[in-house]
Amino acid sequence: MANLRASLGLAYDAYRKGGLTTPNSSRMRITPYHLLPTTEVFLGVDESGPVCTLSMVHDGKLGLPMENTFSGEIAELRKAGFRCAEGSCLAYRLGGSETSFATVAKLMSFAIQCAAHREFDYILLAVHPRHAPFYCRFYGAEYLADGAQPHEAVHGSPAVALKFNLKQLPPAGSRSYKRIFAVRHSATELKYRPLRPAVLAELERLYVQDNARETVPFTEGRERSVEANRFDRRENRIAV
Repeated sequence: MANLRASLGLAYDAYRKGGLTTPNSSRMRITPYHLLPTTEVFLGVDESGPVCTLSMVHDGKLGLPMENTFSGEIAELRKAGFRCAEGSCLAYRLGGSETSFATVAKLMSFAIQCAAHREFDYILLAVHPRHAPFYCRFYGAEYLADGAQPHEAVHGSPAVALKFNLKQLPPAGSRSYKRIFAVRHSATELKYRPLRPAVLAELERLYVQDNARETVPFTEGRERSVEANRFDRRENRIAV
């Protein structure tokens, strides 16, 4: 639970600093997607402690977090038969050093390799417009949609949609390719790691505590209360 708490706490602090989320008692950014077995949470650490975090949401029961804003574009990807995951809740400790930035880069590299290992076609991102050029230049991402849109997940702040094609990686030898595969992780390192049922139960309890009156939307148009949003804890996996 310590790694999970550090990851979601890091995201909470960064989102609160940017005015992108409301305060809660757990001081963690727990979304409905974190209650599903199809979401992984990654944490990057260095000698100073937790540095950065990223959640990777597999397209599933709730769809994808950015779908409320870019539903048409995501629907087209699904219609074409592409399997997608979304990089969500990306956050890093403010005021970090060059070593901290290196840790962020390593975490991004690990997440991309994980997504490729799980045979996704695309990683999708919803990012602030000023950050988009970094992902395009540094990792070879492309724009999924034209223009910025108010993004519900961050209190209506502007966001642009990016896609990273896992089936057409940057050319071998290019800077982007070297950044992704500077360290090649083994299949053992990239596999899911089981999360203990007790940890999942605590995460769910905290989410319900923070969002007692909230309902969880389903892609089929149905809704049910958070308290009823149960899942098979035996299948949940997390990588940190």
